[in-house]
Amino acid sequence: MSEEKNVKLSSRILKALGLFLMIVFVIIMYIGFISNPMDLNLIILGMSGLFISVLLQSLAAKGVVKPEFVMISEIKCSSPKCDFHKFRLFKEGDYVYKKFGVCEKCSTGKMLIQNIIQMNEKEFKKIISNPK
Repeated sequence: MSEEKNVKLSSRILKALGLFLMIVFVIIMYIGFISNPMDLNLIILGMSGLFISVLLQSLAAKGVVKPEFVMISEIKCSSPKCDFHKFRLFKEGDYVYKKFGVCEKCSTGKMLIQNIIQMNEKEFKKIISNPK
């Protein structure tokens, strides 16, 4: 709920900033056109600023949403005869090919971290609910 408020607030701020910048850069462009002789530097600055302000407003229209990512460790048994395989949340100190503990399935091999993966939360929930 508070995340939605933050998104709405940040998009409002971006819209206001985009509108303010648009006004400022239109004035800069106007000054460039009315100066005698025409000041091309001000005109180019005004056009670039207009581009940036439109970009900010389009970003605000989409609503900036921070994606939720989860780090997970893929664990396998080190024994070639065992097919044990599972995923767990990443723990501090995990690294690829780290061996720890005894296999939960065969009790002969050691547990081995095969991969460390970053994925969004929805994909992680799918993997956990449908293990291979």
